[in-house]
Amino acid sequence: MTKEQEDWEARRESRQADNALREAIFDSYAAAARRERQGHAGPLLHENGETRRMTEHERRDCSRRIIWNEILDGRPLESFSALHLELLELMVAYWRELEDAEEAEINAPKPDLVM
Repeated sequence: MTKEQEDWEARRESRQADNALREAIFDSYAAAARRERQGHAGPLLHENGETRRMTEHERRDCSRRIIWNEILDGRPLESFSALHLELLELMVAYWRELEDAEEAEINAPKPDLVM
């Protein structure tokens, strides 16, 4: 296989993987949205011997803390390799695409205005 053929094959493989990632993100969001519509939204909160579903605000706050403290482990994005950040960029782009993509089973709402 020539260098040009290897390069073409690598690009084709990358496009296929990107499309699979996009489809997986869309499918995962649709499944989560269906669960939410059925009243199964978000994690449970256990306080004072009682159990209840977290509010929207609590869920957002919890997710932000998990992203920062557990997933990023408190590290700034600059500390990750370019390849690692490019994958994150692609995932976030597909995540935002959920707002308008015609082929998405369920579209995500636009972000709230934060003051």
